[in-house]
Amino acid sequence: MMSIPGGTLAGTGRVAALVALALAVGACSNIRDQLGLGKNPPDEFKVVTRAPLSLPPDFSLRPPAPGTKRPQEETAQERVKVALYGKLSPAVDDGSRSTGEQALLAHAGTAKAQPNIRRLINDENLLYADEDSSFVDALIFWHDKTPTGTIVDPAKEAQRLQEASALGKPPTEGETAIIKRRKKAILEGIF
Repeated sequence: MMSIPGGTLAGTGRVAALVALALAVGACSNIRDQLGLGKNPPDEFKVVTRAPLSLPPDFSLRPPAPGTKRPQEETAQERVKVALYGKLSPAVDDGSRSTGEQALLAHAGTAKAQPNIRRLINDENLLYADEDSSFVDALIFWHDKTPTGTIVDPAKEAQRLQEASALGKPPTEGETAIIKRRKKAILEGIF
């Protein structure tokens, strides 16, 4: 008898479907990679940056000869001049400018430049700097400043002076009537 019950064929079909499904799921990553859909990041250890090729700016630059003066070193006199007068202004011609640079500077009027212009500008802007700081202080410290000194109570002081003159005493005798300020609470004036 070669009869196969219906349940066994159905069970064999199920097993075959599960095996096919397992093979398809296992091959998914390979299929994605072959189709170009998978992620393929570069290996960060194999990425190498190379410096661009460049030529030196001046082929005629040679190492200094022993015993010659080096251009970056200053003498003591030059250091004293820099300490006293500051760096040379652009109007001073030290002979290192080309004729084109000299013509450009002459056309710009650098020979007429005031040597102490920086000091003049700082003096003129000092007024604005003081005003700006008071504006910023008013924004940050928005409370009114308490006036310094003592405040004389005019009504009580007038009464004291009248009493002193009525009694024939000098006006400097006795205590001056002053207004005493009370201390403000921490949150007073905020709301």
